[in-house]
Amino acid sequence: MSALEVVLLITSVLELIIILWLVTKVINSRSKPVTKEKKGVRYTIKDNIYNKEGGVNASFVEGDIILAADEPYHVNKDGPVKPGRYTILSPQSTKKKITLKVNAVSRNHEHDSGVVFAEGDIVVAENESVILR
Repeated sequence: MSALEVVLLITSVLELIIILWLVTKVINSRSKPVTKEKKGVRYTIKDNIYNKEGGVNASFVEGDIILAADEPYHVNKDGPVKPGRYTILSPQSTKKKITLKVNAVSRNHEHDSGVVFAEGDIVVAENESVILR
């Protein structure tokens, strides 16, 4: 193997490494989470549910939690629903009122309103599924 072939091989390997690094950088930049966790408590980083045209963007993104209708969820640091602040979104664009039962107390919430869950709360989405962001 000549010196020229070795240089070409090393250059090709370096180009491949740079291309792979750029591809992973682009993929990671597209899927940034909208939440962060600190000591088991969930915080919302970006709370913008509106798209560029001004319409509601209630599609499921990384960090969102879907509460199935009439199913209880226990809020704890190790579970899917962690203590912290959430934005309530209706998966149905026509539905403006969302009913959540927290610790046996039912309340109507508006689409895109906020709610705070504490450790030990029991949350139930009544009559329809709900997205928590």
